[in-house]
Amino acid sequence: MLFFFMLPDYVVAGDGRETALQVQFGSGVFLPHGEELNFLDAGRFRTIGMSYEWRKRGEEAWHASFAYPSSGVFASYTTFGNRETLGYKLTVGPFVRFPFFFQKGATGLHLKLAGGASWLEKPFDSQDNPRNLAIGTHLNVFVKAELEVSYQFTEKWEVNAGLSFNHFSNGSFKKPNKGINYALLELGVLRIFNPKESVPPLESLDQKSNFTSVMLSASVQSPSLRLKTQFGVLTIQASYNHWISKKFYLMGGTDLIYNAGNRREAELRNQNPDANWINYQIGLFGGIAMNYGPSTILLNKGYFVFNENMSTAGFYHRLGYRRSFSDRYFVHAGIFSRYFKANFLDFGIGIKFR
Repeated sequence: MLFFFMLPDYVVAGDGRETALQVQFGSGVFLPHGEELNFLDAGRFRTIGMSYEWRKRGEEAWHASFAYPSSGVFASYTTFGNRETLGYKLTVGPFVRFPFFFQKGATGLHLKLAGGASWLEKPFDSQDNPRNLAIGTHLNVFVKAELEVSYQFTEKWEVNAGLSFNHFSNGSFKKPNKGINYALLELGVLRIFNPKESVPPLESLDQKSNFTSVMLSASVQSPSLRLKTQFGVLTIQASYNHWISKKFYLMGGTDLIYNAGNRREAELRNQNPDANWINYQIGLFGGIAMNYGPSTILLNKGYFVFNENMSTAGFYHRLGYRRSFSDRYFVHAGIFSRYFKANFLDFGIGIKFR
């Protein structure tokens, strides 16, 4: 590990950009969100991770609008106090790091958002591990939000401390899927390669035009622990998007969902599985999105105005990430949830109309 910190700038930042390599240690506690999760007795969480980031220094107009953020990739190893039930967790994925203000001195305040994939050593097993009522699969989706304070004490060295909220679950691909939430106090040391001064952009960020969008996404889910089968989910979303600044826009629209597992779930709950439209749901939603370069992070909140499956009626939420690969087309990855309990993951493609 020390070897990587001591590499010369031209090896780590061969393209001439400012980059940074970080090692981070964390310790934290389990945040149970249901009585049944208290039986996990998860104990103290401990993690060690590494990350590599590319720092934006004004090469594009949007960099200055976000006070010169950075993006990168990370990997971490986490252990739990209850090794017999949970074992350990390996996580990899991308992240973005947004300063709250233009950093003039040595001290900075940042918001770090990360997501990726986690591999859990010991998921639920009815025979070998029945006490893990939180996670039913080895492979899971991971999301993280961290508030971080940094101090750059030399041109090439920085230390930081942060408080983070972490979550991982499988998006109801297989039950159980209560998910695990935990908070960490994290400390890190960071080596900067090829440091550069931030420069004002040559042109200002243009105010963008309002647009409509249509997205088609698909997923699979398991409606019950008693079922070994996954059912398909298909979603069509149409929305109108209104820019309120050069970075944020408001969203409003409708979701049409076909969930093949609704009928089976109604049978298990002794409801009305013979309803003609039980697999269909129509929701109206509003939300906000933050756009930075070709990427967008969005949060929607909606309500099902048509829903014959009573177990999934009411409010819903979608947390998503979108990446544009042209002026018109984008790809999407998100978590569709009800009362912050994951209902399914959705992956799709969309088109914009200006």
